[in-house]
Amino acid sequence: MIKRAGWPMWAVWAGAAALALWACTPANEDDDDEEPIPDAAVDVGLGGTGGMGGMDADAGMGGMGGGMGGMGGGMGGMGGMLEPETPVEERCPDAQFGTFLLVLFPDRVDAYRQRDFGASYFCRFLSLSENGITNATGMAIDRDGTTIYVVQPQDDAGSVYAFDTNGAFVRKVVTNINLGGIDGIWNTFGDRFVAWSATSQNFYELAADGSYRTLYSPPQWQGSRVDAVTDVLFLDADAMLATFSDRPAQLFKAPFAPEWPADEVGPGNAVTGVETEEGVKLLMTAQVGGEGNGYGVLVYEPAISGRAPPELESVLVRASEEVVDGIDIIGLGNGMLVLDSNLAGTAKITSYNAMGEFQQTIPLEIVPGEANNPRMMLLERVFPDF
Repeated sequence: MIKRAGWPMWAVWAGAAALALWACTPANEDDDDEEPIPDAAVDVGLGGTGGMGGMDADAGMGGMGGGMGGMGGGMGGMGGMLEPETPVEERCPDAQFGTFLLVLFPDRVDAYRQRDFGASYFCRFLSLSENGITNATGMAIDRDGTTIYVVQPQDDAGSVYAFDTNGAFVRKVVTNINLGGIDGIWNTFGDRFVAWSATSQNFYELAADGSYRTLYSPPQWQGSRVDAVTDVLFLDADAMLATFSDRPAQLFKAPFAPEWPADEVGPGNAVTGVETEEGVKLLMTAQVGGEGNGYGVLVYEPAISGRAPPELESVLVRASEEVVDGIDIIGLGNGMLVLDSNLAGTAKITSYNAMGEFQQTIPLEIVPGEANNPRMMLLERVFPDF
């Protein structure tokens, strides 16, 4: 879930692993005969265009995005009228342009200052709940690094919302019945995005502006249905890797779209790429040694061909109590961060060096009465106008 595959690299590891490569087995059921419902057939709920803040929006038009310096005036993430969101200047009074760790919760996105192997809470970067978002399931940033898209299921449909990188609500992009049960959004190798529905088990393609386009078929796959997806990583225009909650990962690449061996790795929750002199190696959080075992972090050789899955280079972090479920992973210049959900009662981030040695546990900010189970994380440059 933090994958921006095919984009410029920003850090390099020494040795076994390297940088985060920004950012699902087969049901093999061809759902391409499903007739997509166009945006015009449903409540698209388009929000107002970015403005100067404080301007009124029409009742059915969602919100006016903040303008100068991230002054948010979000008026309605759900297509109706909501109170204006708390301005970014009040939520993040010490905001300044830089790279922050962004952690997605169902009702908010928190920003953390990340230094070396540690991180500390900074502020509430996106106020999702104030814009009608209380069940966010994924987020991704566009290729230009200017717009963050957040998705959530909504009744029998799914919605996509846009925020700027100053932390202000811009608009509700679309609500579409095809996106019902939407459970993630990922960058492709180009400008567009893919989303996955836990209800239909289908992939869908979104345009560069987050609007709905059509069904999406992974490379070397018949149809758009792929069951039990947990994470996606595009390696290039013709190769996609996915992890699943009920089986080993699969490489969607010609000619055979191979699966990982079940006696080597079980179900997984996250994958990212790391740039090395040998090519893009893969970091995966999964059940080490097969289904039923504990979660750890595995390093794989670059995916050169789709005839067989990449070879296992090493088990970087062995199954232990340190990694509960590893729902997301980010590569750093000298190590990595692994995010655990609230499954064991305490959501946390754990840091490791490039050799897989434990560094420290980073507790997450817990807000009483709010949704405190994280979904994913991004490491991004934000607050450009501060």
